Amino acid sequence: FARAQDMKHKFKFIVADPPFLNEDCLAQTMETVKFLAAEGAKVMIDTGAVMEDLALKLIGAKITNFRPAHKGGLANEFRCYATFNDDKLTWLSK
Repeated sequence: FARAQDMKHKFKFIVADPPFLNEDCLAQTMETVKFLAAEGAKVMIDTGAVMEDLALKLIGAKITNFRPAHKGGLANEFRCYATFNDDKLTWLSK
């Protein structure tokens, strides 16, 4: 993207849905999220349940009560992780 530097630390809310379910893809996506995120930005990630520990490690995102679904179904268990919680989106205890 020719104007990437114009986007650096400009976004207060980011939703990411990495295209592949593997550690490298999540790590690269979180690198981009960190580049885009303003200080104190809220970040929501939809990815596989198997990525829970890595989402926490990379960006401090915790598993939430929201469960992504798809009309055609999903082959893997998907979850929503977030760096924030509120009265509707709450973190789940392990």
